[in-house]
Amino acid sequence: MPPKQRPCHYFQMGICNKGDQCTYAHVRDQSFKRKGCTHHAQGRCKRGNKCTYSHLEEDIRDLKFTSPFTTKDNSVTACRATTSEVDFREWRYQIPGPDRIARTCPLDIATPNFWQDALKPVSGDTGVMQETITLLVSNGGCARILELVGQIFLPGSDLQFSRIFNMQILPFFKTITHTNVTTLVILVSRLMTIYNILYGPDGERAVLLFAAVIQYLQTLAFNNESRATPTSSSSLEALEMSVAVFEKLVEVNTLAQVHDGLKLIAETLALIFEDNAEATASVAFQPARRHFRNLQQ
Repeated sequence: MPPKQRPCHYFQMGICNKGDQCTYAHVRDQSFKRKGCTHHAQGRCKRGNKCTYSHLEEDIRDLKFTSPFTTKDNSVTACRATTSEVDFREWRYQIPGPDRIARTCPLDIATPNFWQDALKPVSGDTGVMQETITLLVSNGGCARILELVGQIFLPGSDLQFSRIFNMQILPFFKTITHTNVTTLVILVSRLMTIYNILYGPDGERAVLLFAAVIQYLQTLAFNNESRATPTSSSSLEALEMSVAVFEKLVEVNTLAQVHDGLKLIAETLALIFEDNAEATASVAFQPARRHFRNLQQ
């Protein structure tokens, strides 16, 4: 492969200073995984910031999970990573570092399964789950959330929004409403940060997000008698997760309770339940109805 077509290793690390003069391509390499420095893990690396391998604590921890090695005191270090730790390690590389936020590839192009992958570590060990949510409120994580919300402003068909909702918005909603996350007191402040990001300046970001979500929900089949398509578990899940996130957003933002745009969203949600009264009275709809009753209070 000619050099210019080959991704620049230093660009992946955010330290290439050659710009357009670089003989290698300054594009994101999807196969690139920044490796921890074995010598640093052993306490022997003397290259400091000039080292081409990572000295970050999390990268060194990943190295210990995957590569047994001899430490400075000649003891052998080796750890076995759990499934959730492996999932987290793979997902974490998709969060841009502080020096790479501005040039990070969009989710839909580079990492279309980012939010689906976030669900895996959240569903696993408590420690890994905490690290996942903590990363989401880092600068890089916040950039990913804003990027997700920003996709609803792009022109596209209903089919395209359906794809965005099911591949990205719904997994994101499921991540921040997961029982493992919501029942841990230590994560309350981090979750509030996420909901504040969703609320945005004067609540307009929340209005635009949920207006698009509600419009999508109105296309789903909830009532077998009035719709040609039978009610599916995916439709129920979409409604439940959307109402759950909207309820929490209103709860943690006191101004949301008097926001005219969000009041209209709540009224439209009420119409969805009213128009599908027979179906939403079923046991399957009870979680969604519970969130909606909390919202009305």
